[in-house]
Amino acid sequence: MRLNQTVLAWLVLLLAASRTSALGQDIHFLLFADTGDASLGRCCSITVQGVSDTLSDLIPPQRYTLRIFESGRRDYNSAESVLRAVRDVHVPRGDTFVLFYHGHGGSFGGRHFLHMPNNGRLFSDDLKVTVRAKSCRLAIIMSCSCNVPIRGVGEADAAAEEWNVTTQGMAPVMEELFLNHTGLDHTNSSWPNQNA
Repeated sequence: MRLNQTVLAWLVLLLAASRTSALGQDIHFLLFADTGDASLGRCCSITVQGVSDTLSDLIPPQRYTLRIFESGRRDYNSAESVLRAVRDVHVPRGDTFVLFYHGHGGSFGGRHFLHMPNNGRLFSDDLKVTVRAKSCRLAIIMSCSCNVPIRGVGEADAAAEEWNVTTQGMAPVMEELFLNHTGLDHTNSSWPNQNA
């Protein structure tokens, strides 16, 4: 019986330490949206608003930063301008860095790329190298782009789960997505040679 109580005490201490460290972690978001694109701009503008609303609804304001870059406002136009913005953001070692890109994408020479407003290409591999150099606890690249060149617009909406960030703190889904893991993850909205 004493052994079980000791094991239980250690588990409680480990869980408490894990929880305490999660409470000290912040999330740093960079959102790039091709709002100036003729065919995709409206959808990208909806994404900007949706991401902003979702973060403010589910994460306490003191726990995250969000910088929005829109091609329609000329905040970025080339691969180098995106990479420079990634290099310039300071992310402490224990925090999470999230880059979200919404715009066109494709495949060139067997390599996935994000299409830039100046008609250039930001290859995903190059973006990963720059993000990995941040040396933060968790880095995530989320891209909403095709893996083949295409013109088109799509929209989707889902019912939101009730959550009060003021009284309940960070939503569990946000902790699971952005705080409970380490390493580098890059996910895109389509498989190779598919449309988003």
